[in-house]
Amino acid sequence: MAGFAVNLFVLLDALGAELFLLCFAVGARMHVRTLIERFRKYMERLDPYFFVPSRYQVVDCPAISMHTIPGYISLYLFVVCFPSISVDA
Repeated sequence: MAGFAVNLFVLLDALGAELFLLCFAVGARMHVRTLIERFRKYMERLDPYFFVPSRYQVVDCPAISMHTIPGYISLYLFVVCFPSISVDA
């Protein structure tokens, strides 16, 4: 463990703190972006109406933002359609 810390310190000393943190931030951002894409694919498979609209789509039609809440559109359709279903035989 101490050898790793020494190697990390030598790398930090050679690159400089700013460049080291920049490389770390770029790597972390790529990892987070991958996690977001995996989550988005999972949610699209789980809820077929799920998608994340762009900012311009939300400005044109603010009601489209309800598609970004997983399962909300399905619940909304159920609540709207359920009272119109006749249960009488």
